[in-house]
Amino acid sequence: WGLQADYSNIDYSERTGQPDSNSELKSAQVNLAYQFNRFWQVNGYVGEEWNDFVSLSDEIDGDYWDAGIRWTPNSRISVDAGTADRFFGSTPLFSIQYYHKRSTLNASYRKSLTYDRNIRTLDDFFPEDFPLFLFDPETGETIPLTGAPTTISNSPIVDERFQLAYSYQGRRSTLSVAASQSEQKRLEDGRDAAFKRVAFSLNRSLSSNWSATGSISWDEREPLGERSEVINSSETWRFRLSADRPVNDGINFRLSYLFTDRQSERKTQEYQENRITATLRFTF
Repeated sequence: WGLQADYSNIDYSERTGQPDSNSELKSAQVNLAYQFNRFWQVNGYVGEEWNDFVSLSDEIDGDYWDAGIRWTPNSRISVDAGTADRFFGSTPLFSIQYYHKRSTLNASYRKSLTYDRNIRTLDDFFPEDFPLFLFDPETGETIPLTGAPTTISNSPIVDERFQLAYSYQGRRSTLSVAASQSEQKRLEDGRDAAFKRVAFSLNRSLSSNWSATGSISWDEREPLGERSEVINSSETWRFRLSADRPVNDGINFRLSYLFTDRQSERKTQEYQENRITATLRFTF
C-alpha cells in the first residue's frame, strides 16, 4: 500500500494581451496491491482531484478510481490490464512486454490526462534515432523535438494512445519497428486531432569504432470533430542516415543527414528540408 499526492501549476499571467490560461492540477490517492503468487497480482487506487483550468466542460475534477491485474507466467512475459474512471470518462489500461532471446515486443493502450509538453517527451517505444518535429500552423514555426507529435494547448489534453514496438538484436545489427496512434482531445476548445506514426530503424556495427543507423518514419495528422475544422490534415515522411564513432570512453561523435517531406491541405504548411548535423557528446 502507499500514499501519493501530485501537484502541477502552469502560470501564464505575465503574458500581456493574452487571456488568462493558468492551469493547476492537484490530486491525492491511496495505492493498494496484493500479490497472490508469483503469477498473479491485483492492484488499484482511489483518489480525489482538484483541478482548475480553461475547459468547455464544467466537470473537470472529482473522485476517481482504478482496478487492474498483473499476470507474469514466466520471466519473459508481463501483462497488465485494468479499468478506471475519471471526470473525462472510462480509462481502460492494457500493456504487454515480451522478451525472448534477441527479440523484444512491447504494446500498450491507455487514456490519460496530460499536457502537450509531456507528450513531446514520450519516447518509451521509439528509439532516439527517430527525429520528430512539431509544426505550429499559427506561427509557421518548426520545432525540433525528441518525443511524440502533439498539438499546442494551454490547458490539459486527454490523450488516448496505442503503441506497439518490436526490436531484434543480431550479432552486429539491430532492427526496430514501432507504430502508434494517439487521439488527443483539447479540453479548452475541442479542437481535437489524431496522430498516427510508423517508424523503422536499422543499426549496424561497421567496425570496432564505427556504427551506422538508417531510419524512415511516416506521420499523419487528422482533425477530429466539428470544432477541428481549422486543423488541416498533413502527412510527413522522414529519412535519416547517421554514423557514430567513439572518440574515447566519455566522448562520442555523430554525423547525420535528415530529409523531411511534409504535405498538407494548406500549401503554406508544406515544406521539404535537408539537414546535416554533427554532434559531439561528452559523458561525465
